[in-house]
Amino acid sequence: MHRLVYNRRYKFKSGENLGSYIVAIGITPMIKKIGHDLPLHFILEKDGTALVMHSVSLFDNVYVRFIPGVEFNQKTSDERIFRTIITMEGNTLHEVQIHDNGKISTIDWIFSLRDLQVVMRTGDIVARRIYTAW
Repeated sequence: MHRLVYNRRYKFKSGENLGSYIVAIGITPMIKKIGHDLPLHFILEKDGTALVMHSVSLFDNVYVRFIPGVEFNQKTSDERIFRTIITMEGNTLHEVQIHDNGKISTIDWIFSLRDLQVVMRTGDIVARRIYTAW
């Protein structure tokens, strides 16, 4: 059985359809430009019963601490706030985001020792990000 991988660094390698996804969830053009141009690293840590996701770049460091299966309010770098619930299944974190405008986005974080694959969906738009372990 596959399991989540903790304390491993992942470096952004490639993406597909990110621009369309970012616009669809309401990220401002300025933040889109900054976020698209900077290198991004990702780390998942365990803290007791909680998990902590770190997204680290030169622009911003985002730390999301959550208990799997418990809804919480998540704040983004561009100050958007939405309700989020993240569940675990094997080596995958499944995130559901409910935005103030009623839109629902899902993000699947699929971990392995080699890479991290992130599949983001909102409406009929699907985007992917691939990170490699280092």
